[in-house]
Amino acid sequence: MEKKGLVIKGLILGIMVLGLTAANATVQTIVLMDGASGSTSGIDWWETEYAGGEFYAGYGGTADNYLRDTDGGSSYSNNNYGSAEWLAVGRVTWDERTLYKFDLSGLTLPDSSLLEKAELVLYCNRGGTTEQLVDVFRIDGAWAEGSSNNAAEVGASCTNYRAYSTVNWSNTAESGLGGDFYDRDASALNETDSPYASQTVSAAGSYQFDVTDLAAEWLEGTYDNEGFLLKSYVTSGYRGFYSHEYALGETTYRRPALALTYIPEPATIVLLAGGVWFGLIRRKRN
Repeated sequence: MEKKGLVIKGLILGIMVLGLTAANATVQTIVLMDGASGSTSGIDWWETEYAGGEFYAGYGGTADNYLRDTDGGSSYSNNNYGSAEWLAVGRVTWDERTLYKFDLSGLTLPDSSLLEKAELVLYCNRGGTTEQLVDVFRIDGAWAEGSSNNAAEVGASCTNYRAYSTVNWSNTAESGLGGDFYDRDASALNETDSPYASQTVSAAGSYQFDVTDLAAEWLEGTYDNEGFLLKSYVTSGYRGFYSHEYALGETTYRRPALALTYIPEPATIVLLAGGVWFGLIRRKRN
């Protein structure tokens, strides 16, 4: 009974150390936003959402654009919106889908196995107050952002091309699909049954889409990172989200962002194992 008690004491010690370590450990949040650097402290709503977080210094890897069909006129069929300051999701006279990509290559990030949460953070700036469900999917295939705002030149065009006059989207906007994307189960191209994230968007403000599973798949190399596609199912109405071309004010920080939150290094596991080992050693000596 005495030996058994020593083992139990060892376990209890390990658990106590684990609890104390966890209580004093803080998660680490790294925010990817073009042009932003330093602590999130004191910057608009970022301080409360990601207390202690840091904007990744020198980041400039965001690309964004939106696709629209030609119900509004065939003259728009090859137009690019890569330099627009806001991007639409929904339907006006035409269907609209938005593309975002955050380049993760070459960044110094913690081990992907420590990733606790990834959130796509977007600021809705227009489109009314009627609730609208917006789903997030994984883009399949490389695309070019382009540098135009409603002109037919380089970059993904609103209907046909991933990059103007080069590679076609497999599914054009006229087909009712628009762009090439997969949902979570990846069973067929352009299925919408299992989006990676969903958010009901109404009034203007910041919205966070939980894209943890998709970010983990990119970081682990399961899929190439070609970005997010945002889609809505409304027959009337739209929501506009700021792009990375939007001005970066000192207190606004309303450009699109990807917030990556990591748990602390797994030292707590070692401490717990140490407590158990201590108990076993005492048992053997007695």
